[in-house]
Amino acid sequence: MTPHRSTFRIRSLACALLVVGGASVAPRAQAQGTDAALTDEARKLYDEGKKARDKGDHPACVAKLRAAWALKKHRQVAGLLGECELRTGAMLEATEHLSYFLDNADEVPEAIRAEVRKLYHEARVEVAVVTVKASVEGADRRVDGRPLGPDEKRAFLTPGEHVFSASKAGAGAGEKRVFVSGGQEREVVIDLVADAAPPVAPPPVVGDAGGSRPPVEKDEGPSIVPGLVMAGVGVVGVGVGIGLLLGAAGPGADAEEIAASIEADGANCEPVTAGFERTCENFQKAADEEDLFTAAGAVSLIAGGLLLGGGVGWTIWASSEQGSSDASIARRRVASPHVTITPVLGASPGLRLGGAFF
Repeated sequence: MTPHRSTFRIRSLACALLVVGGASVAPRAQAQGTDAALTDEARKLYDEGKKARDKGDHPACVAKLRAAWALKKHRQVAGLLGECELRTGAMLEATEHLSYFLDNADEVPEAIRAEVRKLYHEARVEVAVVTVKASVEGADRRVDGRPLGPDEKRAFLTPGEHVFSASKAGAGAGEKRVFVSGGQEREVVIDLVADAAPPVAPPPVVGDAGGSRPPVEKDEGPSIVPGLVMAGVGVVGVGVGIGLLLGAAGPGADAEEIAASIEADGANCEPVTAGFERTCENFQKAADEEDLFTAAGAVSLIAGGLLLGGGVGWTIWASSEQGSSDASIARRRVASPHVTITPVLGASPGLRLGGAFF
């Protein structure tokens, strides 16, 4: 068919739709004095849409006729709207509206229905038509979350995967994911599955005295907290020890410098050479300070290392015990300890470590 003849055919179809639509409502209009098929505003919008279609302005035609469709769902509007939507590439909407015309065209001459069917098949080449049913009568049906009306048997869909669901109180619910392709026409039946009954709570266990047996606390094994605390304190102790040992370097350097100056002058501190009392006193003070820092650092380093090793070992052991499903219910849970560290200075420098478990 040539383009000229195709345009003539479409325009002839539109005129026929207008004549048929007018003829179908003429008796009612004469009886009631008003247009019972289309409201005055819908009729005005329909006429404007038809004029836009005749000018080849299909987007304007779609806009006008969709507004008319919102006011009045009539086959006359649906037929012309579907034609304009087809020409703008809105195949899904065109299929829906042309299908509506065909479903309500019992009084339309067969020649006009045949022309609309041609447009319908042209549009649905890119559209899938799916009849949606449920295994239980009266179930609410949905397609991609959109509810279908009780009389809406078919869904017009774009190619791809779609979710079909149905539900009914007391009968359960069901869902299917189905892939459809353009031009396909098929049926999808959704099987409803009743919801599982809620579990029944067992009766209470009566003890020897007639009362309920107290719940048994499940033992979760020893806590890893003491190990983490010991390891943390150990890290601090190692850090303090290293700091004290590094701090001993300053007084040690001072003592070596004073000793070198005394030796260079040919003097001694044991016994003290006359005139070097002050110098020897400074030397002894620096040497004592070096010894103090060295001793305290060594004690802190050793104690920190022991705590760090013990904490790591405890943590590993407690973690393995917690992972065992056969841990004894009678085992006592070890609580978190309180640990204190106090530096001790004087003739016997070091660290005093104390703690308690609660």
